[in-house]
Amino acid sequence: MNLAEEVADSNILELVKKFLRSGVMENGVVHPTKMGTPQGLLTNIILNILDWKLDEAEYRFVRYADDFVIVLKTKKQAREALTLVLRPNPYNSQHNS
Repeated sequence: MNLAEEVADSNILELVKKFLRSGVMENGVVHPTKMGTPQGLLTNIILNILDWKLDEAEYRFVRYADDFVIVLKTKKQAREALTLVLRPNPYNSQHNS
């Protein structure tokens, strides 16, 4: 994933890099971060793509972090929305193989 494709502000990108390198504290001792990201750190950036897809499809929805609700009237609309939500995205490596 290239975060710079989604975030244009270099100050924000630098803060994210620092946060990812900051390590974790366990029992008062800081340990370097070797892999992974803190839960929720990149969620809003990546799920912004979903927001744009849902908005483009003219769905009414609300999202907070990785929870969202799409307001629909019919089962047909629900099936269509589910198809849209489950469509692979360019940042999910499982779908890129």
